Amino acid sequence: DITDTFEAIPVSFIGDYLAFYKKGHDVITATKIIDGTSETIEIKPAEKLIEGDFVIVCEAEQELIKEIADKILEKSKLGEQRSLSKMWKETLDMELLFKTEDEIIDTIVNNGCNKGITTIKQWFTDETRISPKDEEDIIAIGKATNDLLLLEKEKSVFEAGKYVRNAHIQAGKFLSAKLKKDISEELISSGKIDPYNIWKPVSLDIEDIGIIKILKVIDISDTVIIDSSNANKLLVDE
Repeated sequence: DITDTFEAIPVSFIGDYLAFYKKGHDVITATKIIDGTSETIEIKPAEKLIEGDFVIVCEAEQELIKEIADKILEKSKLGEQRSLSKMWKETLDMELLFKTEDEIIDTIVNNGCNKGITTIKQWFTDETRISPKDEEDIIAIGKATNDLLLLEKEKSVFEAGKYVRNAHIQAGKFLSAKLKKDISEELISSGKIDPYNIWKPVSLDIEDIGIIKILKVIDISDTVIIDSSNANKLLVDE
């Protein structure tokens, strides 16, 4: 299944941190503020990163995006779409009380799902996943679990997932804009970071956002094939 793995750029940071960025994935950098060539944060695709760049990572980013997305949904009178979009996941969680994960996966595949095993496993474990990408997957889950209510509502559940996903995209853009403004002001006012002599992550506490880390890139390796569950997030290099 092509959705299970893809090419990614391994980026190593000071402090034993590592990230595998998919090409085209946007990262927020503070390089130009720190070296004094600009007063604004820059967003650039991962493949444009170079050694010595400073990447900004928000520790609570996923929780924040969810909170902002829920506010966007409420404002659009779509607040109920969040709970509706979770029906497929609640069905899987309920089924786990009676069957093993592998048994459920086999039944889902036998009911017409053409996704790879790794992708289906992520439906159980990835708490940030809003919904499967294809309507047929929700139908397969409904059939595999004999959930008649899910089968009856599958179109609404699938549409709800699209509303929620769109709200998350809007929330991400809002958060990026706020980070750009607030971190720029914070870094300019502190003015203490020497780009040539920084060997540990810089942490800042940004109002309404929480702790963010500024990490210096120390190495960028050739692209590798990785599991999609490890993509675009900060990992500890052990």
